[in-house]
Amino acid sequence: MRVVPGRPAQHYGTSVDPATLRPCPVRRPGTVGERRRDVGLGPLEERLRRLSDGVWGPRET
Repeated sequence: MRVVPGRPAQHYGTSVDPATLRPCPVRRPGTVGERRRDVGLGPLEERLRRLSDGVWGPRET
């Protein structure tokens, strides 16, 4: 999903700023969890945690 400057914020929080690993602006952030659940997406917080750990999770040393 591409986020275009000057366009409305995203609906599900699927686009993330790669520099900060924070979601790009989300429309009505207080209800994003409900919208994600309604379409079968997991919690946004879980997605952000997985991204911060790396796609496959933290590396074992």
